[in-house]
Amino acid sequence: MPFGAPGGDSQVQAMLQVVLNAFHFGMDIQEAIDAPRFITMSFPNSFAPYNHYPGLLGLEGRFSSSTHDELITLGHKIEEFPAYSRRLAAVEAVLYEPTSGFFRSGADPRQPAYAITL
Repeated sequence: MPFGAPGGDSQVQAMLQVVLNAFHFGMDIQEAIDAPRFITMSFPNSFAPYNHYPGLLGLEGRFSSSTHDELITLGHKIEEFPAYSRRLAAVEAVLYEPTSGFFRSGADPRQPAYAITL
């Protein structure tokens, strides 16, 4: 599955979430890309001035209020982003399904993109 994402420090987190959604949770590749995302900002940023915000999570607005509340109960600080935030990277992917012989592709609605497989 070739895939990638622009997005600074959030790109690795977004790509991992897409891989887990597809291969662990069994989602279709587009569904895996579309799913709500979160990012941790606890680690120093890769870019100067290398800010970090211990305990801060960024959540897209599509998470349930119960998830939001439970994370706060666990001691997290929450920064809420719009429903499909470019801040949480934009993953594009092509997935080969060996059992069917088909290629599936997915484009992230967080930025202008299209997915086409032939």
